[in-house]
Amino acid sequence: MRYRGGTRRGYASRLHYFSEWIADGARRGLVRDLGQELGGTNDARPLRFMTTHRQSYPALANPAVLREIHAMEQQLDNHPRWMVPRAAIPDAAARIESGDVLAFATSIPGLDVLHAPLSGGVVEVAARPLAEYVAAIHRSTGVLVARPLWD
Repeated sequence: MRYRGGTRRGYASRLHYFSEWIADGARRGLVRDLGQELGGTNDARPLRFMTTHRQSYPALANPAVLREIHAMEQQLDNHPRWMVPRAAIPDAAARIESGDVLAFATSIPGLDVLHAPLSGGVVEVAARPLAEYVAAIHRSTGVLVARPLWD
């Protein structure tokens, strides 16, 4: 699930953006993107974090890899990214099930989601309601939600 189409073909074939991980998994029948049915809106902001922060990605020092990543980012502009905004989370929370995969959408330009864990290096089990939890995360604008499809 880490590589586009399930095939490893170098650094550029990795699913670097979580929203693309969801879309690729949905195309392959591995997950279902729940964003739209949970009241999500299309976050159409362009994803360009990698190419605008290329100094943070040693592999992008290779011009060929940089071109591939840039082309991949541009291709993502053509695919909807369904994000459940903070205001819609209280209504959506009852339809989120144990085992669903949640990612915290961000307002950081060029990036789709925040990297986890946010609580100092360990996964956190929070007793707070989801809407309250998301509201407390600096720069989080909502959630992306995917449901694994089991055979």
